Amino acid sequence: MALTITVEDGTNVTGANSFISLANAEIFFESEIEKAEWTAADDATKNIALANAARIMDEQYRWKGTRSNDPQPMPWPRQSVTVEYRRISSSTIPTPIINAQCLIALEFLQQLSFQAAASNANDIKSLGLGQGALEVEYQAASDSADKQSTVLSSRIRTSVRLYGRSAHGSHMVPVHRG
Repeated sequence: MALTITVEDGTNVTGANSFISLANAEIFFESEIEKAEWTAADDATKNIALANAARIMDEQYRWKGTRSNDPQPMPWPRQSVTVEYRRISSSTIPTPIINAQCLIALEFLQQLSFQAAASNANDIKSLGLGQGALEVEYQAASDSADKQSTVLSSRIRTSVRLYGRSAHGSHMVPVHRG
């Protein structure tokens, strides 16, 4: 059975698993230069990538404010969020959040494409969401150990930085002059 995308539109949609529909994601990718893996994927794979991207965002970020509803399947919408002195409506999904989901979905597809090209598909042992984000585990080869990969580029982290922070900390340390 194919995964169905249910879009959270800011009204606490039951069973929501995405901030964007496949049709709107297609519109987003019309303006992206590096979109070959998105264009090459079928609709079922794109839906899986979008749903996984939304899940990665929920697991990888500590968002400002609190969820607008209880219970709520998605991390957005949120209440008590202020960005650059502007209060975000508690029934809004900010555009940078939606765009980041698209970019994570693309990176998910790019990672799968890269790994498939780099190794025989029979070597893949499992795909999952690891501590760092996307985790690809390979069968142990006689000359190499298992490999793992993470998706969340600096472009994605930069686009959502005003709305939250990485749940796993940062690799940057502030330096203060004494």
